[in-house]
Amino acid sequence: MLISNAAIDRRSTVFALMLIILIVGIYSYVVLPRESSPDITVPYVLVVTPYEGVTPEDIESLITHPLERKLKGLKDVEEIRSVSAEGSSMITIEFAPEVDIDNALQKVRDKVDQAKGDLPNDLEDDPSILEINLSEFPIMMIAVSGDKDETVLKLSQKNWKIVLNSSQACLMWF
Repeated sequence: MLISNAAIDRRSTVFALMLIILIVGIYSYVVLPRESSPDITVPYVLVVTPYEGVTPEDIESLITHPLERKLKGLKDVEEIRSVSAEGSSMITIEFAPEVDIDNALQKVRDKVDQAKGDLPNDLEDDPSILEINLSEFPIMMIAVSGDKDETVLKLSQKNWKIVLNSSQACLMWF
């Protein structure tokens, strides 16, 4: 009750502080830079190895474990996750945020090349090393459906696409 009594006694000071906080907040929001498509670098690298006709257990022992052993020697790795499914192995390597993704890709390529001797000889394709690039993924997916005629729905879809693709509309909404 001590704080509330002090606030009531000094209501003009509390009102002035609230007004200052509100003005600073609005000013910060207005001058905050906004980009329609910012470049977001995610330090994830995928190693995908197809091996058709092989069970998940064999994939794990023949492909995933040898690759993981070599990849564990990488520096600045936060986490290594793997999935062994029928016919393929997928290893996800998460690097620290400050790591240069191009250097990380090269280091992963080098380690995978070192591990090729431990992989089965009848492996048709070499492991694929991929970077996860968020700019290749859509930000939003919208489906248009309803009990209207298909031509009306397609027209509605085209109109929404025009509105959403205009950078001014997107930047105003957020």
